[in-house]
Amino acid sequence: MATSCAAGTLLLSLVALAGAISAADLNSRLDRGLGGQAGAPVPNDLRAVTGDAECGNRGTSCLDCTTVLTCREFAGVWKKTGTQTCDGDTPWCRADGADASCTAGRSSECTAPQPADFPCANDGLYPHPTDCTKYYICVNSTSYISGCSDYGADAKYDAATETCRITKNCPTLTCPDPGTQGWQVWPTSSKIYISCLDQDDPLQAVFSQCEDGETYDGKTCVKPACSRAGRFKIDDQKYYECVDLGDGRLSSPSVYTCPQGTFDETKLPSGRCVAAQLTTQAKPPVTESAPTTEPTPPTPTSWYHPKH
Repeated sequence: MATSCAAGTLLLSLVALAGAISAADLNSRLDRGLGGQAGAPVPNDLRAVTGDAECGNRGTSCLDCTTVLTCREFAGVWKKTGTQTCDGDTPWCRADGADASCTAGRSSECTAPQPADFPCANDGLYPHPTDCTKYYICVNSTSYISGCSDYGADAKYDAATETCRITKNCPTLTCPDPGTQGWQVWPTSSKIYISCLDQDDPLQAVFSQCEDGETYDGKTCVKPACSRAGRFKIDDQKYYECVDLGDGRLSSPSVYTCPQGTFDETKLPSGRCVAAQLTTQAKPPVTESAPTTEPTPPTPTSWYHPKH
């Protein structure tokens, strides 16, 4: 009888205790247990436990192209517990079913440009010497190769606007005779200059580029200078304008880029942008379009596109 009474008293005590502790209080205690300081007082702004969205209800997943994210389920919610950077012989994160791990092969969900054996003289975007549908990205002296194939069969890299464009123009590099070697300017962008190391192998050429608004004059990078009023060609897409301020004074040069087409300095009174008309055998005339996309320096989190 005494035992029965003691059990009943204990049960009533537990019920009373449960009523005194709110659901938010319990959740807050649990939340602190997942990463807070043990034994810390319950804060006034009690909050419920929420999961980490990156986990996606999985124990392991790809945070980006080269990082494995590890998560664990606590009381019905998934919380991050750590990350692993893939390197060495297994540099890519690949998700296989419910798990992810570092592997030698790249996942199809990763759109990162491939690392390239391209010498980066300085950071920026560079045309491929022999394939006008591709371009190089140099970031922190590391090179990557990417391309315009996602934007249609006629999309090619345009060095003048640093974009993929729908065009038939396809410049490539021709290396001169070794006896006449020197720095040469890329056909569509006078800020890019190249030195060929091997006449028979354009892929060995060294590329460099001037600052925006500068051009390479065969010896060095120079800024445009105003000697008279008007618009003056820099390359196929860029020009600079000088304005007569009166009293024999001229403005400083202002550099502009044609939004489409090319700059024609023969168009009076002072040159203007002209949209070139292109034709193909199988299609009606097509106007060279405005930039389809602007390739940007790589950021790992923007490369990984998981399938849901």
